[in-house]
Amino acid sequence: MLCGEEHRKAVCALSRILLTWLDLYSVNVRHYRTTMSERTLKTGIKMFFGAPAKPMPDVMADAISQVVAQVPGIVEAHLPQCFIEGDKEARQVLVIGVQSRAEIPQIARQLMGKLQLVFPPGQFIDILPFESGSLPSGVRQADCQIFVGEKKPWWKVW
Repeated sequence: MLCGEEHRKAVCALSRILLTWLDLYSVNVRHYRTTMSERTLKTGIKMFFGAPAKPMPDVMADAISQVVAQVPGIVEAHLPQCFIEGDKEARQVLVIGVQSRAEIPQIARQLMGKLQLVFPPGQFIDILPFESGSLPSGVRQADCQIFVGEKKPWWKVW
């Protein structure tokens, strides 16, 4: 069993291998999209966020973080546990914050395509996209942030 610095090095090495594989095979991503579906939540539905009771392995969280870093437009990303009113159970989700709401469809497509290569067939993670300024407070309070990107001021276009 690895511990401390050895564990961190192993996680980083695995992430580099995974990212190299993602870069080499990202052209084929669109063929895997049929296994993921989109779900629209009704306005006013209650969502509860917190730290995961059983968090995913660090290797998987690090790989997701590396994938998120490859998608332009993501300002922040978190892996909290979420219970959505009406669901049977809470699950760990990927919450992303983006600069502009209009960017969400394009960013979600890119992110889902790359994440398909991280998860084994039949497994997935729910992605909850928000405009960064509208991120539910419980997401940040859960203290599960995995990525912080560069946030450009709204007046800078370039």
